[in-house]
Amino acid sequence: MDFLVKHMVIKEEFDEKMEKIDERFKKIDERFDSLKQEMNKQKLDILDAVDNKLAHLKGDLVILMRKEDKKVVALVEILKENKVIASENAKTVLAMEPFPQPAV
Repeated sequence: MDFLVKHMVIKEEFDEKMEKIDERFKKIDERFDSLKQEMNKQKLDILDAVDNKLAHLKGDLVILMRKEDKKVVALVEILKENKVIASENAKTVLAMEPFPQPAV
């Protein structure tokens, strides 16, 4: 009985301890919510940066492809002038993608 008397908890003490535990859990929940918000912000920042990089890369690739296309057009014109290829074949090559040229 002595053990029970020494270690007995009354309802008020129990409720008080439970309130303290609840407060601690609420603080932990607030921290987790704060972390979630920060992680979502970081995620959006990363996605924006990746989108920007992809847009720049696409632009760079288009510029490079246009330079190559100009070279192909010039080559086809030279070949046509030197009568290495027929005009019909030149028109066919120039009409191809990615930057088709109007038939002249």
